[in-house]
Amino acid sequence: MRILIVILSFVNTSLFSNECENGFIEINNYCYFEQDIQVLNQFIFNSNLSINPTSLGEQVWDNGRLLSLCYSMYEIDGCLQSIPLSGSIPENIYLLDELVDLRLLGNDLFGYIPEGIGQLVNLEYLDLSYNNLFGSLPNTFGNLSNLTDLYISNNSLNGNLNIICELVKLENFYAFSNQFIGSLSSCFANLENIEVLILKDNLLTNEIPSSITTLSKLGYLDISNNEIVSLPSSINEMVSLNYLYLNNNSITNIPYDICDLNIDWTYPSISSIRNNYLCENDYYPDCLSSYLGDQICDWYLIGDTDLNNQVNINDIILLIETIILDLSLNEFEYIVSDVYKDSSINILDVINIIHIIFDR
Repeated sequence: MRILIVILSFVNTSLFSNECENGFIEINNYCYFEQDIQVLNQFIFNSNLSINPTSLGEQVWDNGRLLSLCYSMYEIDGCLQSIPLSGSIPENIYLLDELVDLRLLGNDLFGYIPEGIGQLVNLEYLDLSYNNLFGSLPNTFGNLSNLTDLYISNNSLNGNLNIICELVKLENFYAFSNQFIGSLSSCFANLENIEVLILKDNLLTNEIPSSITTLSKLGYLDISNNEIVSLPSSINEMVSLNYLYLNNNSITNIPYDICDLNIDWTYPSISSIRNNYLCENDYYPDCLSSYLGDQICDWYLIGDTDLNNQVNINDIILLIETIILDLSLNEFEYIVSDVYKDSSINILDVINIIHIIFDR
């Protein structure tokens, strides 16, 4: 919900009356819900400001209740301010239970996101980006069931992102430049309305789950600058995906069906896969061969199954054990062990490693 004008209407209260209903307080001949004013005063106190609470940023009120608050150091939606908010987000923010739109981007807010924010169940738009917030997302975040837009980028937030899976109405989620860890959960498939998902510059690892391919509305995905190792083989099912940023990860293998997507790889500013480990021809489709950019190709030796930077008898023993005991290899071990280049690990690879050792 984007409200661009300030609405000031009040029930059972005349414009020039000094009498307000119980629970409301009169300020400049208007009646405001007292608990809403308490939260605004707490923001003012934490930031060492000296202003009237109704002058804190851009506000939208209806029937004496605060619906929207915007206070930003950036010129966005007309709420640019000259002095940043500082201190912590008030613990009593849960009192703003009619709030629909909260934008506090580009301030000096620090500390944890309070648990009470999960009680703002009417929130549709929340922007806490470009602050100094840290810690994990509160468990109560999952209560924000009406949220369509969530922006928490450029903080120091950490932990995993699993709680986001409960925000089923989410359309835009920006969480770049934080310290989120772990794998993306398969529960991200719950975000069936998501259109933009930006998770670059975090500490995410492992593979992207195959469940993400059910996100039929997702058109923009940026997971660059993480430690992602692989993509789902069914990625071609993401029919709306037009922008895909994969650069600066640990990807060794790209599904061939990615060529079915309507992605323009011509310009790295649109989509990019550079700075991964796509060094062997058989591990990426031909449609990407002209757009690989710089890749990290000096990390391995063919035949070095144990990844210790040398090819010797130990690699032969490990590979034989893998074949006989049907052991699994990780992505890197598989690439250097598939010496015969037939996309399988078998006795032909063992023979070729023997040749590598004795032909030196």
